[in-house]
Amino acid sequence: MKKFALALALSAAAVGSAQADSFNLGLALGYGNTFVKMDDAGDKTELGARGVVGGLFGSYDMMVSEGENPFIVGVELGADLSGIKGKEEVGTVSELKQKYSLQGVVTLGTKFSGAKTDLRLGYNYARFEAKAGTSTKKKSKGGFLVGLGVSGKVTEAMSLGLTYDYTFFGKLKEGNVEFKPNTGVAKLRLAYSF
Repeated sequence: MKKFALALALSAAAVGSAQADSFNLGLALGYGNTFVKMDDAGDKTELGARGVVGGLFGSYDMMVSEGENPFIVGVELGADLSGIKGKEEVGTVSELKQKYSLQGVVTLGTKFSGAKTDLRLGYNYARFEAKAGTSTKKKSKGGFLVGLGVSGKVTEAMSLGLTYDYTFFGKLKEGNVEFKPNTGVAKLRLAYSF
C-alpha cells in the first residue's frame, strides 16, 4: 500500500502544473483505518476497523502570490460514504462501523515541480454505529482534521490527486460504553476544473 501511494504521488507530480484560481468538482475513492479505544463499564480494549471510503468533493483554489512557487489558498467541502468496520467482542460491543463523514477543509499550498502540494486543516463530522447485543447504538461526532495532498493536471481541465487525512474525533459516550476513535483515510481523487 505504501509503495502504491508513493507511486501515485510521484505520478501526480509528474503530469503537469496544478490548476489555480479555479472551482473544482470531483470524485474520491480510498481506504480508511479507524483506531478506537473503548471502555465498556471498566472493560478497556483497543479495536481496529478498516474499509473502503468514497465520495464527492467541491473546492475553490485562489492564487495569493505569483512566481515560481506561488502560494495557493483553497476551501473544500466533501462527503464520503464509509465501509470502515471492525468486529471484536469488547464487553457488550461486538462491531463498530463508521457510516459516513462530512468534511470542511482549508488548504494551504504551493506549486512545486509541476504539482500542487497542500497542507489540509479542517473539521470532519462522522456517524459511528456500535452493535451491542441485539441493539445498535448510533452516535455522530465531529473532530479536528489534518492532512496532506498532492495533485497535478492530466488534461487542461482534469487533475489527479492523492490525499491523506487524519481526524481526531475525541470522546463518544453511549450508556456505559465510551469510544475514542481516530481515523486515517488515503484517497485517490479525480477532479474537473471550471
